Amino acid sequence: MPGGAASSSRPARPRPERPVTRDGPDEPVLTERTIGAFATTNLHELLQASAIRRIVVAGVATSGTVLSTTRWAFDIGYEVTVCADACGDPDPQAHTALLNESVYPQSWLGLWRIAHVLHSAQIPELQPAAG
Repeated sequence: MPGGAASSSRPARPRPERPVTRDGPDEPVLTERTIGAFATTNLHELLQASAIRRIVVAGVATSGTVLSTTRWAFDIGYEVTVCADACGDPDPQAHTALLNESVYPQSWLGLWRIAHVLHSAQIPELQPAAG
């Protein structure tokens, strides 16, 4: 909606009180209230405090949250990788157009313009630790 926050007539889904996280109870859990992960959370501050400059983005809405979060992260200086096989979209054509340069190579909307678009097997941070 131009000039305002998007709203929905659907009731909000309840979120768990405290999600189970991989790194235990001290791992930060953020709840975004907008389409991207940066606008209404302290994600940028948490990443800065940990000296993190490279992020991996994945999600269920390539044309929504993944696109918004990737663009915002790029704009504020992060090196961004989009994990293509951990993304999806209700519109398969939009999903493919955003991730696959060969679909619309002249498009400025494609995520490949601002991020590395890789499969999980190609992202070192997602590989099991040796040893």
